[in-house]
Amino acid sequence: MTTEPQSTPPSRRRRVIQWTLIGIVTLLGLYTLVGFVVLPWWIESYGAGILGDRLQRPVTVTEAAFNPFKFTLELKDVSIREADDQPLASVGRIFVDLEPSAYLGGPATVRTVAIDHPELFVHRLPDGRINLAQLAPPPAEPEPKADDTEPVQFLVADFRLNGGKVVFRDETVGGFETTASSIDAKVTNLTNQAGQKAAYALALATGAGEAIKLEGDLALADAVAAEGRLEVSGVPLDHYAPYYKNFVGFGKAAGHVDLALAIGEQRQRQFDGQAC
Repeated sequence: MTTEPQSTPPSRRRRVIQWTLIGIVTLLGLYTLVGFVVLPWWIESYGAGILGDRLQRPVTVTEAAFNPFKFTLELKDVSIREADDQPLASVGRIFVDLEPSAYLGGPATVRTVAIDHPELFVHRLPDGRINLAQLAPPPAEPEPKADDTEPVQFLVADFRLNGGKVVFRDETVGGFETTASSIDAKVTNLTNQAGQKAAYALALATGAGEAIKLEGDLALADAVAAEGRLEVSGVPLDHYAPYYKNFVGFGKAAGHVDLALAIGEQRQRQFDGQAC
């Protein structure tokens, strides 16, 4: 005598399906809530404060947004100030577009990094210290690494910095100050994968009338290898008199300097410039 296996009643199957769907929708709703609401709120309310505690400087983030389905993060009006409330660094907008599928295999990939209108205030104090150096934590003892440890492979497909500004003040030479503005930088295919090179370009101007352009290729696979060209034009000699007037027999030099440097993979540099 054989017995037929009992089948699951249709009503029970329906309940299993219903509760499964409810669970999926609930998890999806929680994921959406955390990504769109909780994470940005945490960054604005607590993340900036945690970073400020580490830097021992006030840090603020006016607006944060994260898309958990596209894996994009956007921060607006990020500011770091000195303890005396003087500006140290600020960024109008930071946008990061991650490639989540890359973490399942292959190099860690970031599709896009965009930094808009950053400003940096570099101050050399009378004792020669740089204000930015005070942000760095004390050096830790290096941990021993195995010789066969493979570095983590990464790829930043597109990096852009738009409309940057750097203000430099040097108290060791009587308060010398200069400003670099209109700083634009672009790097594509930045990776440490073998056989790959990144292309980079940088351009800026200064309030003293100088213009600087740098462009070329960069490889990071086995060792840092770069090639390209650096052009500097319109450097006014009288503007930098505080740095040389105590070592020469005159107060200021007239004219300006234009120069170009070729950067080779073997770290060889060629000078191709002249003073006017």
